[in-house]
Amino acid sequence: MGALLRDFRQAARRLARTPGFAALAIGTLALGIGGNAALFSIVDRIAFRRLPFPEPGRLVRLRDTVQAPGGQVYKPLVIAWHWTAISRGTHGFDAFLADLPERLTFVGGDPKFSFEGGRISPGAFDLLGVRPRLGRLFTQEEERQGARSTAALISSHFWKTALGQRADVLGAPLRLADGRATIVGVLPEGFRFPYTSDVWRPLSIEASDPTDLFVVGRLAPGVTIPQATAELTAIAAREQATGPVGLRGHGFDVTPLREDLLQGEDRVPLVLMGSVGFLLLLACVNVAALLLSRSVARQREMGIRAALGASAGRRLRASLAESLLIAAAGGALGLALSGAAGRSLEVLLPHTLAEDLPQPPGLAAGIALFALAVSLLTGAVCGLLPAWRGARVDPASLLAGGRSVTSSRSTRRLLSAFVVAEVALATLLLAGGALMLSDSWTREHRPLGLDPDAVLSIEVPIENAADTPERRRALVERLLENVSRVPGVSSVAASTANPFSDRRWGLPLAPDRSRDPAADLLTVNLRIASPGLFRVFGTRLLAGRDIAEADRPDGLPVAVVSRHLARRLWGRGSALGQRVVRRLPDGRLVRMTVVGVADDVRDSGDLRDTIYLPYAQLAAHDAAKSVYLMVRGDAAARGWAREAVRAVGRTDPGIGAAEVVFLGDLYAASNAQSRVGTSLLAGFAAFGLLLAVLGVFGAVSFVTGHRRNEIGVRIALGASPGQIRSLVARQGLALALLGCAIGFPLSLAAASILSSAIPEFEGRPVLCGVVTACLLAAAAFSSDVPARRAARTDPVAALRPD
Repeated sequence: MGALLRDFRQAARRLARTPGFAALAIGTLALGIGGNAALFSIVDRIAFRRLPFPEPGRLVRLRDTVQAPGGQVYKPLVIAWHWTAISRGTHGFDAFLADLPERLTFVGGDPKFSFEGGRISPGAFDLLGVRPRLGRLFTQEEERQGARSTAALISSHFWKTALGQRADVLGAPLRLADGRATIVGVLPEGFRFPYTSDVWRPLSIEASDPTDLFVVGRLAPGVTIPQATAELTAIAAREQATGPVGLRGHGFDVTPLREDLLQGEDRVPLVLMGSVGFLLLLACVNVAALLLSRSVARQREMGIRAALGASAGRRLRASLAESLLIAAAGGALGLALSGAAGRSLEVLLPHTLAEDLPQPPGLAAGIALFALAVSLLTGAVCGLLPAWRGARVDPASLLAGGRSVTSSRSTRRLLSAFVVAEVALATLLLAGGALMLSDSWTREHRPLGLDPDAVLSIEVPIENAADTPERRRALVERLLENVSRVPGVSSVAASTANPFSDRRWGLPLAPDRSRDPAADLLTVNLRIASPGLFRVFGTRLLAGRDIAEADRPDGLPVAVVSRHLARRLWGRGSALGQRVVRRLPDGRLVRMTVVGVADDVRDSGDLRDTIYLPYAQLAAHDAAKSVYLMVRGDAAARGWAREAVRAVGRTDPGIGAAEVVFLGDLYAASNAQSRVGTSLLAGFAAFGLLLAVLGVFGAVSFVTGHRRNEIGVRIALGASPGQIRSLVARQGLALALLGCAIGFPLSLAAASILSSAIPEFEGRPVLCGVVTACLLAAAAFSSDVPARRAARTDPVAALRPD
């Protein structure tokens, strides 16, 4: 142990004598190790850390399935009829929970506001293993009473933000627009599952209720997902045979809960983790090349050690200690960098893990152990080969002033291999960064079909203040009138969906020409809207007219369809005057006449088939229970936005604003994960380019230095500076060409992987080729610098004996 500590002390003194080398090597590794540690803390929470429920591997999400005529399968929430069927008991599940999302309005404070709540089925919190922070859960009697019970559970977030974390919260009344409730418990810190809920109340539901439920099940021990799916499919078939016609075509989908919660939002972090892994490998190769060059400079020292009796193992240990010390320092610095970057990287977390089930950013000990393991492995990878090569010196030839020709060739070959690897890895990173940048730019600048600037979205749940279709229509008309009077507001309309939010509604419909519309239904994006929505959005009407005030409940059922849906249903023919059929919950069909075709409006950048129906004619639909007021105002001054929210509160004592956000800000937030990921990858790529250029420069400089005598002879024999410059530059260019030849196919493979992992991602092989050419040009430039220096070599000084 004493000898080992002595080796490390001597290595520290040697590094202190060469601060430039030490800073370059430690800094290079710190970026690689720090990036890995920071992203590992995110990936750990996404892929490895257990969900905060007992036996989370047995938890699955249940959805209904509906297959469209074209074969596309839609997966909506579970209908009430199916919930009552499975809640009677199954063999493949131990228990189920159902949550009926509801928008609630808190009227116990100023201002009033709306928030997410849920009606929860009996035993749900026992299934999730949730115990209250304060108070108790629902009693069996309260669960049996269902909606008649006044008991309520609140989240810790609601307790702090809305109730001021008051100590006497238990038993206190909770003033909601739909009536008073009594708070019986506060749930644990961070629990807002599902849908970022803040208040839970008991659920009561009948099979015939026209509502959909969020359903989670716990698999029985030993039951697989295919077995559970088969049982539920049999139940669905039985209900189709005995239940109402509306069940036709419905089945079940069973998905692991973790997979469902991620919703594909784990792709960007996993791509980044792979990229930063290549960055660390590139850093290792770069530091290994630095250590190899350093081992050559220390050959005479190693010769003296060997002459004094140091064994090859002793010399190997001395050299390896230096690389391990560099790796340890790089790991410590990298861990500090990862800690500083941790909070900023949380935007990469999927929404559910960040909002509904937040967990601590990561056990410091776990991340530290990860960084330590990476550091030790890095030190061994970086230092072992150069140290082994330095320990195999011939002391007699070195002390005599000679040089082993074989050793010199092997050193140059090894260094060349390092440089080729650097260029290949840098090509891969650069191509990945360029592809992600291109994709991000395309997504953020693609036509959205609307102008989101200066459009304010105000979500207003109206179910509690208006419980009939007639009252909803009247309330929405008063809302639109009051908000339109606000100074600075130019136009306002109501819609049941915000194009950039997660809350969407689907509508099963079929063209009227279908022989069996009830069987040929396909599900499209539904927006129930008031007149003027396209004017607020700035969306073009391509044919026909907008929804009009004359489209009343007693009038002809009408619809406006998106361009994409019109082409899907009627090809290049005119959609005006065509009819589509929608199915009511009781199975009856309603035929609607298409009166307009609007330009496509992308939902968070995604193209969807969309139908717009008049609010006055669809006020009885579940989607009409909550509306988004879309308000366009003065873009230069946004003071009107506050007045618009106040106008909403003045309209009715039972309503309040739930979400108030400008569409432009919401769209920017929806792209935040992609933007941060792309920026990180671009940074990795730029660092990789720098390391590759420095690697080529260092390799050419190293080889040129060891060929100084040869270059002096060539110049003395009449070689021109241009010939010497060309001779030296070709060496670097050859290494860069070989590295690019390896890296370019790897970049094409990476593009293919990204295309399969990210929807609508374009691989763009041409961009990979352009990036490879740019890297080759940069490598050629870095080779030219030592080549110019070699061309200025003084042959007299070069040939002078040492």
